[in-house]
Amino acid sequence: MLLTRKIEIIKTADGIMLPIFKGYEWQDHVARMCYITSMKARARKGPIVHSQRTSIVTCIEGYITLEYIDDDGFMRTIELRDAAGDSYAVMIPPNVPVLYANAASTDALILSLPDIAWHPNSDDSTKYDDWDGYSRAIK
Repeated sequence: MLLTRKIEIIKTADGIMLPIFKGYEWQDHVARMCYITSMKARARKGPIVHSQRTSIVTCIEGYITLEYIDDDGFMRTIELRDAAGDSYAVMIPPNVPVLYANAASTDALILSLPDIAWHPNSDDSTKYDDWDGYSRAIK
């Protein structure tokens, strides 16, 4: 199951602040890295499975949909940022396959806060071309 939190938009004199990670809301998560991934317009990435790490992700620009398979084997969808401009942070535990989709005509930015830092020699990530490829691999 994925834990989801709506991100509060706090208006300031200079603009806005988006507090994405507050330790008291994500009690046991310790972020070991912070990075941004860009996604081109109408791109799809994944499914991706991380075998060891838990990540908190959100969309900070554009509109991204996260597809995942829940504990009962059903496909679910979460908008990381919706058409109204509301953003959501989602905690993705290890071994949950996720696919990021940008259906918009503009690029998007995804912010990730994993509890294990990415390393080029890591075997934590397995990527598939699509859901059919993932389904074939797990059979």
